[in-house]
Amino acid sequence: MTKVAKKKKYISLPPELKRQIAADLGCCVEVVDNALNYKTEGDRPEEIRRIAKEMGGVDGIKIRWVTVH
Repeated sequence: MTKVAKKKKYISLPPELKRQIAADLGCCVEVVDNALNYKTEGDRPEEIRRIAKEMGGVDGIKIRWVTVH
């Protein structure tokens, strides 16, 4: 058995700023969360990520160790 690191990008942003982005763009907070966790792609998610970074969002990487048989 081998352990492998799975990496996922995300942008960290306080909940109140996520709500503000959702209100400004006319979408729900779940759409913003999905964009900031790179679960969605396209023009809208790219716009959300750009706005989040302009508001002080910080890029991060989540690392999870997975056992491979």
